[in-house]
Amino acid sequence: MPYRIERSLAVVLAVGGSFFAILLLISILFPPHGFLINLVFVPGWMIYAGWCKIALDRLLGIRHPSFWICSVVVHVVYFTINWFYPSRPLFSDVVSWWFVAVVCLSMVCSVLCRLKKEPPKRLLFCLG
Repeated sequence: MPYRIERSLAVVLAVGGSFFAILLLISILFPPHGFLINLVFVPGWMIYAGWCKIALDRLLGIRHPSFWICSVVVHVVYFTINWFYPSRPLFSDVVSWWFVAVVCLSMVCSVLCRLKKEPPKRLLFCLG
């Protein structure tokens, strides 16, 4: 059950992250700033790829709890940069709330990963 919830939350994050991925891909059309912005978001691209892999039920190169903790750290850093940036862009409040939502959902998934241990075989025999 916790894995289904984790996977569902990864789908939500992957779909929401797709919006920002499209914006970042469009920003590449405006060199050199678009390229530099994408360099800043390289960790975010890696987290986005992890969300997509979990959503599609693929294996990650690292353990899921470690991945979710990395997601929390990356998005806390992005939130801090966005919040304290001197000239805040037009959508900065929406982006800030997105970062807060990602941090909260990633922490939930991290906890769920620690709960998804297989029950003992005796319990499976009793239930089955």
